[in-house]
Amino acid sequence: MFGALALGAGGLMVREARSAAARRLGLVLAIVLAGQGAVLVYGAELRSYFASLCAVTLLVLALVLAWLEGAPGGPVRRRVLWGAMLAAFNLHIATSLIAGCLVAAFLGGALLRRDRVLLRWMLGPPLAAGVVLLAVTAVQAPLWEANTRAFWIPPGFFAARWTIQNEVTRMLLANGPALLGAIAGLALAALAALRERRRAPEVEAALLLGLGCAAGMAVLLAIHLALRPFVVERYLVGLAGPLVLAMALGLTALGKRLPRRGECALYAVVTGASLFALYGHMQATIAKAGWDGSARAVAAKVAACPDSPVHLDPQWNADVLALPPADNREVVRFAYRTMAERFGFRIEPAASRRVSATCPTLFWAEHGTRIRPEAAQVLAAERARGFALPGLTQEWIGVGWVAEAPPLR
Repeated sequence: MFGALALGAGGLMVREARSAAARRLGLVLAIVLAGQGAVLVYGAELRSYFASLCAVTLLVLALVLAWLEGAPGGPVRRRVLWGAMLAAFNLHIATSLIAGCLVAAFLGGALLRRDRVLLRWMLGPPLAAGVVLLAVTAVQAPLWEANTRAFWIPPGFFAARWTIQNEVTRMLLANGPALLGAIAGLALAALAALRERRRAPEVEAALLLGLGCAAGMAVLLAIHLALRPFVVERYLVGLAGPLVLAMALGLTALGKRLPRRGECALYAVVTGASLFALYGHMQATIAKAGWDGSARAVAAKVAACPDSPVHLDPQWNADVLALPPADNREVVRFAYRTMAERFGFRIEPAASRRVSATCPTLFWAEHGTRIRPEAAQVLAAERARGFALPGLTQEWIGVGWVAEAPPLR
């Protein structure tokens, strides 16, 4: 849904643009962005971060189109800018900061260019979105502070620096031909502008995008060092849209300097590289360990012997359950119930100690990323809880496991 809305809004903006070059820019942006790992992986696994990616991408596309044309544009661009700004400022704190830095870069550019019309057009949406953000922050800041006292993000400068470097490098190298073409196109456009003593709007826009990204990374790093460990890969998803848009600016600048066949060949190579990357991300997403594997194994064992009781033990998820906020405790229980319903088996009540005399007794745990017990530990722990078990075998499936005790007779 987020992807369809973003594609539709972006398509309407570039269709409304005055030039074929602007429409080509939107198409190249979509092609290169499709090869980013965050698009498919976050779309499948981390949907609010995918929404952040869509919002920031639409936001910077609206700003860049206005910058290239030197005019605010029509009503579609204005509406998309308002909607994208409100979303980007109010989905995740890290996204809010990155979006704010990007907007500040373009506001500064318009101020230096003394373009009052563009400045006024750009200023309204971030002010309104910022008021909403401040109002939410006033209410939720104490909760954020409490929820991040115990955090899994590693502290320190080097942890943050390597996370930023690795993620930005991954974004830039997701499509090698696009990166090389973008560098060549921006370099040629800059040289031509210097030689002819004129402005190069595409180079200016790319520089403003780069400046906004650099400022956003600096702010995140400062928070990481001064307040709380804050830098983690998925929090940087807001950088993908502006970095890819800067590449799209370079690619279109190169394309218009090539003969028709050369331009077609350039875009064909870039599209092929994006499709190749997209296929790899699809395979990686499918291969991710989820709850389905262990739940399917439990369902198969229950189907083979219907009297098999299925027990859960909160201690195997103690690390997750202990993390603030308290919602985590409900989410984990909900996940177990959902998977049991999906695969058609019943989980025993928490107080139950039923052991089957005719079928195996099953113990099921998922999301065992930190607590990874062996069969002997599981057996000892369940006996201590009051289960009369003659023995136990354990099977790991991804980051979940199923332990099976034989029938009592």
